This record gives sequence, C-alpha cells and structure tokens, in this order.
Amino acid sequence: IIDALHPNDNTESVHTGLEWNVAKYLSLRGGYRNLFQKDLQGGLVAGLGLNFGWLNYTIKFDYSWADYGVLNAAQRFTLGFEF
Repeated sequence: IIDALHPNDNTESVHTGLEWNVAKYLSLRGGYRNLFQKDLQGGLVAGLGLNFGWLNYTIKFDYSWADYGVLNAAQRFTLGFEF
C-alpha cells in the first residue's frame, strides 16, 4: 500500500506499508511513514497480528511498534473478540 500526502502546511510525504499473512492465524506488518518529509523524525513501523478460533468465537491480538525519533518509540497492543 502506498499513500501520498500533499498538505497545505507541510512538505509532501509518502507512507508505505505491507502485510504478509504467514498462516491463517498470523500476520506480519511493516512499513515506513513520512518518506521525503522535511525534518523527518522516525518513520519505521512494524507489527504482527494473531487470530485464534475458540468454539464459535475469534480472539484477536495485535501489536505494533512505531519509531518517533527524539520522542523514542510507541508500542500499541490491541485485544479483540468476535462472536
């Protein structure tokens, strides 16, 4: 996936991303945000997703990591249920 931005208050930039479904239950994700932006801080992003079936339910777990340069990194965790 590629997303190009043309904001009126900053320089143009591009976001890229890729998701690879390794198995029915595992997804690997990676990308880079704010390519070509002036004074770039960070940019690399990565994550994974797990899906588990249990009875008639699906349990989902997602983890992501994003580099924010001088602000260090952000980590996000998500837990979801489908019924």
